[in-house]
Amino acid sequence: GYTFPPLELVKGKKIVVMTVTSAGKLSNNGISDHFTHVFLDEAGHSIEMEAISCFIGCMVIKDPIIVLAGDPKQLGPIVRSESAR
Repeated sequence: GYTFPPLELVKGKKIVVMTVTSAGKLSNNGISDHFTHVFLDEAGHSIEMEAISCFIGCMVIKDPIIVLAGDPKQLGPIVRSESAR
């Protein structure tokens, strides 16, 4: 099974690639105010709260850069939030 890598290993990297679900566990595992940039691929297929939780606690507080990417011709967006419709 999957185990979360040691915090020292993650904090020592400039680039970390992981799934949305694993990224959401970063702040729960002690990584906060660390990343300056987050790139979320296939953002149109993420559940809204799942997408936000993957970076909300581990981003720097001042001037974070967040990029939500996806190809609407490849996979269309799914809107699950009633207020977003």
